[in-house]
Parts: sequence; structure tokens; C-alpha cells
Amino acid sequence: MGKIVTPKHRVEYRDNCLALGWTAPDMVSRVDGRACYTQAWKGRATQEKLEAWRKAMNASFREGGSNAHIRPRDTVPHINMARIVNQSTGRVVAETTMPMFEAV
Repeated sequence: MGKIVTPKHRVEYRDNCLALGWTAPDMVSRVDGRACYTQAWKGRATQEKLEAWRKAMNASFREGGSNAHIRPRDTVPHINMARIVNQSTGRVVAETTMPMFEAV
């Protein structure tokens, strides 16, 4: 039989599609009480790695990217906030937001 393993950290993030109500959230964050998407975080949790993850995910939503097929309403999702949270304590380990003007 399989073994259930809870990852040490999770990523909570928001994008423009969630803000406009075009997609449904995964959960309500226990950090700030706002709707967000989540996914497991594997590896060392640092601000630099989180920002690199955010940029790579945004690039994957563009035309020809690995996540281009899941774009809602002919738009391009753009992650504007992400944080890494320790699963057992709920403590925020790293957090990043997009700059005011970000060239895509």
C-alpha cells in the first residue's frame, strides 16, 4: 500500500483570473483569510527561489508554454502574489509580489 506524505511547505498564490472571479480558489488562506490557489513546494524555501518559480509559472501560461492549454477566457493568467507556508506551523517562510509594472 501507498504512504501518505504531507509536504513540509506549500505555495499559496493568486493571479489575475482569481481576482476577476474567472476561476475558483483551492482554499482560503489561513494567513490572511483571502482566497488562493495552492500547490506543494519541494526543495529549499527561499525568497529568491519563490520569485524564480513565480516568473517561470507566468512564462508557462504564455502561448506555446506548458500551461497554455489551461488559460481561461482567452486570457493569460499572471501570478501577482505568492508565499511559501510551513504546513505544520502555518508560518510564512517566504513571500513575493510582482512589481508595479512587469514586462511580460
